[in-house]
Amino acid sequence: MREKPYWVLQAHCSGFFGATSNYLTAKGDTQRADAAKAQGVSFFQAAVDRLVKDRQVTREVAIASVAEVVDKGRTEGGAVLDRNGITDASPWNHLRSACMDMQDTYVGLRRR
Repeated sequence: MREKPYWVLQAHCSGFFGATSNYLTAKGDTQRADAAKAQGVSFFQAAVDRLVKDRQVTREVAIASVAEVVDKGRTEGGAVLDRNGITDASPWNHLRSACMDMQDTYVGLRRR
């Protein structure tokens, strides 16, 4: 994910959290699944907003562009979860941390 615009990273993380929500739902953990879904929606909205602002495209165009990346993130996230599940030491946790750190950085930069 190096050298990508924030909206691409946000969209990828949206898909990752969507995959997490699907995985947790299948495991019967609806509370954590709902939290992951909400996080994914938040990343999606931020990606659309960022793309509209950066490229001056319509929301419809931004949503279509973001959705393509979300699908990729969901597929890749689902594969990680299928192979390794969710543990503190799993690749899932590293990806989750990377998404959250990126979001913290993005929010900090936006406030400047």
